[in-house]
Amino acid sequence: MSISSLDTNLSLTNHIWRFEPPDIEKIRHYQTENGLSLLAAKAMATRNLDISFVELHNPTMAHLHDPFLMLGMDKAVERIEKAIQNQETILLVTDYDADGTTSSMVLSSMFHALGYRHTPTKVHTHIPTRSEGYGFNPPCVDKAVQLGATLIITADIGVRDHKAVTYSNTKGIDVIICDHHLPPGESVPKDAYAVLCPPQDDCTYPNPSLAACGVCFKLAQAMLARSGKTLDSQHRFLYSFLKIVAIGTVGDVVSLASKENRAIVSLGIQAIQNPTLRNRDGFQALLDVARVGDHITASDMGFKLAPRINAAGRMADPKLVAELLSSTSSAEAKRLAKKLDDLNKRRQEVQQEMVDSIVQKVPEEIPNFLVITGTREEGFHKGVGGIVAARLRDQFHRPVAVASGYETLTGSIRSIGDVHAVDALDRCKDILIKYGGHPVAAGFSLKREHLEEFTKRLNDFVAETTDPEQLIPVRLVEVQCRMEDITFKSVSEFMRLEPFGKDNYKPLVLLKDIKPKRVETMGKEHTHLRFKVGQHRAIWFGASEHQTTLQRNTVDLLVEPDFNHYNGRVTVQLMVKDVRLSKG
Repeated sequence: MSISSLDTNLSLTNHIWRFEPPDIEKIRHYQTENGLSLLAAKAMATRNLDISFVELHNPTMAHLHDPFLMLGMDKAVERIEKAIQNQETILLVTDYDADGTTSSMVLSSMFHALGYRHTPTKVHTHIPTRSEGYGFNPPCVDKAVQLGATLIITADIGVRDHKAVTYSNTKGIDVIICDHHLPPGESVPKDAYAVLCPPQDDCTYPNPSLAACGVCFKLAQAMLARSGKTLDSQHRFLYSFLKIVAIGTVGDVVSLASKENRAIVSLGIQAIQNPTLRNRDGFQALLDVARVGDHITASDMGFKLAPRINAAGRMADPKLVAELLSSTSSAEAKRLAKKLDDLNKRRQEVQQEMVDSIVQKVPEEIPNFLVITGTREEGFHKGVGGIVAARLRDQFHRPVAVASGYETLTGSIRSIGDVHAVDALDRCKDILIKYGGHPVAAGFSLKREHLEEFTKRLNDFVAETTDPEQLIPVRLVEVQCRMEDITFKSVSEFMRLEPFGKDNYKPLVLLKDIKPKRVETMGKEHTHLRFKVGQHRAIWFGASEHQTTLQRNTVDLLVEPDFNHYNGRVTVQLMVKDVRLSKG
């Protein structure tokens, strides 16, 4: 991307807009072959989904791949069957985030469905707190020894934890790993009994972008297939599991362009909303406290449900989520859900305090890689480091590392699309204690004495691998249309692209030369804007400072068409993402 290819008319949020119109032939195809409106046809033409239009809005269990296509699945199933037959004690060890927590619930539910119940002598769960450190480590093995376990199953951790796997073997304990955090070129622990990780070498599973909870779901699918249960019975269990797998999948921000991941999320939403498949007390309490109504979306999972699940691991004990979701008492479920909600509110307060404090210290000339550290006394809470890093990344359009601690720093990185977070950390591996993650999100720990060198290497990495133009914030505009193209019918067709998420973000629609009407503030603190665009209501969150500009000028809008569900009435609503002055 070069500056010359961009429209340099800066928006009100200081972004440059880049318009990449979809292929005209694709647009015509969707209009003629599928009878779509112009808005929906343009939106469809921007996608690169491995699914046909007919399948798009009709996900079924048939969209789930054969679990035995995954490398290591046969071996994992045989070992678990042996453990059940021999009445062995099993320890489940998972990460403390939404993906890890939901993985724990899937594995526990799997054993329950198989009749190998979660009892003190059979299946135990251990979700390490943040104070115990990230990943599968030797203390987890020591816990298994104390319990008399002969099999450990890890989820969302383990694939990079070679030492702990080897240590487990010396204690006579087999390890099955269910993970997805494997950077290209890295090998899985050779001492593991079985490794289920689609990105590993020689694994030809059709969907390499499963979340860890998705990998655990495939293990459950395989175990049920070999259990002798009828197909209807298997599907009933799997359908129920998908409620929680969908949340973990969206919460871990894995690709929603693949057929299977889209099916996982879509079927999970259907299961939650299915009136004949009653939600358990704990799950319903979570929905209620998150104010998720009858019409649930992937956005609700990503912004309402997953953050509350994450709040337990960030602010307290991740076991709180397991207690809530396994609760069989309505009163107890409501109490635990409120506790989770309170933790999430506290997380938001701590997060905002950290962001406000850090923003004041950011130098006027922003470095290539922003590295921020602090102690608990300075208001740094390591449980919200990742969220704070993401907020700063979005504000300054730089990769950001936020770390807290004293002699040893523990931190999170949130990166921009052109800077691979794990590749950047690879440059520092000789001075890091531990690290791992995804291209845009990673975690690490290091001694404070190495902080200066760490910061230098990260900044050098960006300078060497990234063009200066890539540090300019750009919004990709995929669809341009007229106001009259936005109707209830066209937005309904547009929404067939759901579930929206990574690799299938809701397309931004450009509306040019708009004169907003009745521009007014809204919200408890009057920080948001609402106004009329034609016959439709438009909402722009956190934009009250631009009220006068919208009242006085003709503008171009970047919007996401959506629906507003209120009191049984459904109307078109435009969610504004950015605004710039029209060129006239």
